[in-house]
Amino acid sequence: MAQWRYEASNGEARAYVVNPDRTQFGFRCTTRPEDRQNILIDLYVVPLTTAPDEEEVARFTIGTWTFTMETLPIGALRNGLQRYQSRMDFLHPVQVNMRNQVSRGSVVRFEQTFDFARVNFSLRGSARAMERLEAACPVLWNGGRAPGSRLPVQAAPSGNIGWNVERDAQYVRAVVRRRDAVLFGIQCERGRADQTRWIFQLSNTVLGQTNPPLALVIDGQRFAPFENVTPGMFTRDAVLGYYAEFSPELQAGVLQALRGGATHVSVPLTSSTQQAVFGLNGFPEAFDTVMAECGYDPDSLPGGAGMPARAASPDQEPASVPDEAVQALRNYILSVVQPQCTPGASVDLPDDAFRVSGDRVSVLLGRADCDWQFRINPFCGAARCQVWIYEWLGDRFELIAEQLR
Repeated sequence: MAQWRYEASNGEARAYVVNPDRTQFGFRCTTRPEDRQNILIDLYVVPLTTAPDEEEVARFTIGTWTFTMETLPIGALRNGLQRYQSRMDFLHPVQVNMRNQVSRGSVVRFEQTFDFARVNFSLRGSARAMERLEAACPVLWNGGRAPGSRLPVQAAPSGNIGWNVERDAQYVRAVVRRRDAVLFGIQCERGRADQTRWIFQLSNTVLGQTNPPLALVIDGQRFAPFENVTPGMFTRDAVLGYYAEFSPELQAGVLQALRGGATHVSVPLTSSTQQAVFGLNGFPEAFDTVMAECGYDPDSLPGGAGMPARAASPDQEPASVPDEAVQALRNYILSVVQPQCTPGASVDLPDDAFRVSGDRVSVLLGRADCDWQFRINPFCGAARCQVWIYEWLGDRFELIAEQLR
């Protein structure tokens, strides 16, 4: 049976599997500037045509999960195989879930398309190979720093995926920059807390709006839009800058989430399928540094060491999911948890295991408790537990992300 492999060389890391017939499936990240923060998916398949479409939608299943992705044919036929490639944002929740399922599953089944034949790939050894890839990609993008290490709190080149502190003659700011000139951060005039503002540079999908509905989604949790959004930052490369008011009182939930160990934040744009996604590596240190220079006491701000945790976030979007739908989701989660308990044991699933924000529900499986078959909560690791994030579509829920918190 084919075994997954991991390789790294020449500014590239990849995890992949090759069948006996030389068909191939895998994930790859590189140091090429145009592919920073992207994961590349490579697929070598038996073609059904000598003139493949310019674009083909591949559909595949892993267990009960079904994924679709747009692929592009790369080059000509070679050894009877056609290569296809897909490029996705490394931090996008759907892509994160896809890699999680590859790590946990037993087989990937690609459906037949107009362009290529049906093909299956074993996932034997995928967990270890994907674990090494997950660790290697940030190293490649971070200039060789160990995964999980914090970046220096100083200016860094555009394209770095970590948060950094930047200073000029008047302003100090904590920002994360992407290779496409898109950025997100917070800045102030030194020593002037009243001049602190959130800053955005976003793609032209929001051009033409003087007060776009900018909001944050932090690890799948959606927060209310910012108030007093105004244009005004330097614009280039089809991006436009915006400022938004900074209010520790009104944005307590945002600050707690950003400072509480979250892994990524996204800014939904005008289409529900478009969003700017940023990692949060280095955010706590950069934020604290800037807040101190702005005139704030970082520990006294929400999420700081000197502030108690809040039971509720006033800036969290009002729930738009019907109570009966949440109850149906609760019943489903109970059906998933119950088999992990000893026969006849009851499951304790408290209300705070379900966090509703707008049309999304985050299910904190670490809050579930019972007489576990193997003595410990199987949904938790040594330090973090699984969180499943569902989106309410009006008549059903769809699982859009899985995280560890």
